[in-house]
Amino acid sequence: MTDAPSIGLPLDADTLRRVATEVTSRRAHFNHAGMSLTPRPVVDRMERHLALEAELGGYEAAEAVADELAAVPAVLARLLGATADEVAAAESATRAWETVLWSLAETSDYGKSDRIVVDQFAYATVHSALAALHRSRGVAVAVVPAHDDGRIDLDAMVDLVDARTRMVVITHMPTHVGTVTDVAAAGRLLRNSDVVFALDISQTLGQLPIDVAAIGCDVAFAPGRKFLRAPRGTAVLYVQAALAERLVPLTLPFGVVPADDLSRFVLPRGLRRLDQFEYGVAARLGLAEAARYAMTLGMDRIAATTLDRSRAVIDRVGSVKGLRLTGTAQDRGIISFVHPTLSPDEVVARLSSHEVNTWVNPSGGAPFDAVARPGLPSVRVSPHYVTSDHDIDRLEDALRSLP
Repeated sequence: MTDAPSIGLPLDADTLRRVATEVTSRRAHFNHAGMSLTPRPVVDRMERHLALEAELGGYEAAEAVADELAAVPAVLARLLGATADEVAAAESATRAWETVLWSLAETSDYGKSDRIVVDQFAYATVHSALAALHRSRGVAVAVVPAHDDGRIDLDAMVDLVDARTRMVVITHMPTHVGTVTDVAAAGRLLRNSDVVFALDISQTLGQLPIDVAAIGCDVAFAPGRKFLRAPRGTAVLYVQAALAERLVPLTLPFGVVPADDLSRFVLPRGLRRLDQFEYGVAARLGLAEAARYAMTLGMDRIAATTLDRSRAVIDRVGSVKGLRLTGTAQDRGIISFVHPTLSPDEVVARLSSHEVNTWVNPSGGAPFDAVARPGLPSVRVSPHYVTSDHDIDRLEDALRSLP
């Protein structure tokens, strides 16, 4: 998969106007990389179920929508080019990632003779989970460096993969710059190895088309709340079919262990073995609705429109004297900068006073990269396809008001 200049056409004006009418925020929202604005149909679906819970009771309301809930993995699978047995919903990307990591560690008995290769842009919770695995099991962690333009050095990745390597973890797009790694190229390079290729799609799910089969990854995970515009407290997990069948989760599904023999259990097929009894039903229904919404608009068109909005933001930020972009002119979805005298926290607070939402990239958000390169902390501006020209004008006016 490549960057989006060659992907599709932007959303037409009529569609954008219709989408814009569903956005009720009075603020110019440039924090889609944190949590996007939830579409009205998603909110409506959640509200209907919450009302049903209040009327019938939680368990009874869940039974009333049992078929719809059972179909959620299939809906998410279509978004990823996967099968329903390869996809599970979760409460967060961290939960999804840690579930797979520790299940693999237990299933394959990771230890001191093993190594995990991770890229320089790994998010904080990827970093902390690997640190915990290193402390508890002695698994070594090797970091893939990046080129000066922010792309992951795939040649260096290959050099780090050896007989000890059990997993390679790649970030499709970092949390703090909008650089897109050619993950399909990474997949081709890893295809003939025995390593598990895990892909963090937290900042690309809902922003770019994702085809896990074409990419060649074995694992992919992302929260729903970012560019997919799903509710907070939702996430998507993909595990390739053959690998999913080998996983033994640390927490077994409800009812698979007989009361008379704690050593015996039969796991459900594929990722159904990771399903748990308790979760937010309304949020999960909203997650599926958000996936349907994105697929109805078309991921190619969403990608092209987001790229167009990103270029406009880069031009406006670049036109304000003193601001320095910490990414590149090719970044998309996430544009970050620093101010010559104000801290990122001060900039975000001042922009907020103008009713413009941005965010701070903390140093701890990408721990490896914070050490390797300058640029953190910084201000993060993240547009999406719902970003209007008026929003961009408000952003520029707020930026020009900074001292």
